[in-house]
Amino acid sequence: GIRRIERTADVILRNLEQRITQDLMRAADADRQLAEIRKVAVSLDAVRATKASVTLEESITRVKAVAIAQDEVKARSPVVQLKQILGKIVDGATLASHASKVLDSAEEAHRHARESKKVAELLLKGLIELATKVMSFHKFWLAQPDRVKAMRDLATRLDALAESLVKVMEATWDPPLAPEVEGLVQSHVTQVCADVVAKVEAALADRNCGGA
Repeated sequence: GIRRIERTADVILRNLEQRITQDLMRAADADRQLAEIRKVAVSLDAVRATKASVTLEESITRVKAVAIAQDEVKARSPVVQLKQILGKIVDGATLASHASKVLDSAEEAHRHARESKKVAELLLKGLIELATKVMSFHKFWLAQPDRVKAMRDLATRLDALAESLVKVMEATWDPPLAPEVEGLVQSHVTQVCADVVAKVEAALADRNCGGA
C-alpha cells in the first residue's frame, strides 16, 4: 500500500535528480525543462514523508553552482583581455581603435558565464569604465560625423550588453549611455549652428560697414 507508493515516489524523484545535469543548466530551454521537473516533484510531495520539491531544489542548486564555477573559468581569459584593452584607452584616438574590442571581450565572457554574478559584476565595472572614457573624450569623436556614428553604435551595443548583465545582478542600468551620447551630439550641433550664424552675421555686418 503506502510503502509501495512511497518507494515508487522515491524512484521517480531519483529519476528527476538524474535529469538535473550541467548540460541541462546550459540548455537554451533550461527554464522550461526545470519548470516541468519541478511540477512533477511538487506532485510527489503528497506521498512522501520528506518533500520531493525541497530535495530537488537542493540538487538544482548544487548542480547549478558547479556549472557556474566551470563557466567562470572559461570567462577568465576574455575578462583579463577586457581589462588589458581598457588600460590602452588613454585618449580619443585609442578610444576609437579599442572601444569595440572591449565590448568583444565582454560579450565573449558573458556568453561563457551567463548565470555568474561574479562575472557580471566584473563586466559591468568594465562597461562603466568604458562609458566614462566615451564621455571624457567626447571632443575627439564629436569632431567628425563618422566618429559620431561609431560612438552612437557603440553606445547602443554597450547598453544592450549592460541590460543583459544587470538582469543577472538583479539591478538596473542607469543612466544608459546612448542618451548621454545623443545629448552631447545635440549640444555640439546646436553650438556649431550658433557659431555659423554668428560668423555669417559678422560677415554681413562687415560688408555693410564697408559699403557705408
